[in-house]
Amino acid sequence: MLAICVPTYNQIIGDLINELLTQSKKCAVPIEIIVLDDGSSEEFKVINRTSAFTQEIHYEELTQNIGRAAIRNRFLAHTKQTYLLFLDCDSLIDSTTFLDNYIDVIQRLEPSVICGGRTYPTQSEKTKNSFRWNYGVYRECRDEISRTHEPFTSFLTNNFVIKREVLEQLKFDERLTGYGHEDTLFGIALERNGINILHINNPVLNGFIEDNHTFINQTKESIANLIRVEQLYPNEALLKKRIKLLDASAKVAVFAPLFRLLFLLIKKPIERRILSGNLPLKAFDLYKLSYYFTLKKGSQL
Repeated sequence: MLAICVPTYNQIIGDLINELLTQSKKCAVPIEIIVLDDGSSEEFKVINRTSAFTQEIHYEELTQNIGRAAIRNRFLAHTKQTYLLFLDCDSLIDSTTFLDNYIDVIQRLEPSVICGGRTYPTQSEKTKNSFRWNYGVYRECRDEISRTHEPFTSFLTNNFVIKREVLEQLKFDERLTGYGHEDTLFGIALERNGINILHINNPVLNGFIEDNHTFINQTKESIANLIRVEQLYPNEALLKKRIKLLDASAKVAVFAPLFRLLFLLIKKPIERRILSGNLPLKAFDLYKLSYYFTLKKGSQL
């Protein structure tokens, strides 16, 4: 009935897989657990491949990194189950009924796509100076009611179930190999094809919070990938509706030269504030917008 699909990259996944194994053994329906390593460093592969759980799951290592879109499509070749549950490798399960919650919804409603949501750890000394934690809590965590109001905008790939036939029909765009926005594109594809998304309260805990320096780099990579998305889909009107950065940039495009100049002025002070964990989110929005115009100018040369 259900294949649990965990693409992993440079993460130790023992806690996640052990909890999934514990819960799957109590389920009254067939459950498979499949882990595909997308070209991780050897230090992570050594730990994951020698863990006891590899005897009870399908674990496979790819020789090179193929990207967040392609790795998800690859799971279709490893299972014949009707439904696939995708979980990010840094997820943690803090509900003992996590799998049962999904199975109950599948059996009652047979939806095409289900999104369970995400949460972050409560604030602590560890998260006090984490800008990534602050951004995640205030920008990424939404309850099922909020997500249901904007079902396609709220689609995230970190914790979702999809019918096999839907993924076979649409698939993730493998031309997008960098970091970010593969979920946005897939959400648009679902909307374009009239496939509904059911949002429920079945979150995973974001178990790994990137340090502030890594988050800066990921932000830049994500914006570079966004420009790549624009190039691949020049006529996709839904992009501006689904991505706030594109919507904002379209409204102020006439001032693009000023934003590029602004980026030169604010880059270092803003990044220092991010590294300290002390930056208002509105200032971060301005940083992203000015970086977008700067990078896009370079991509047009």
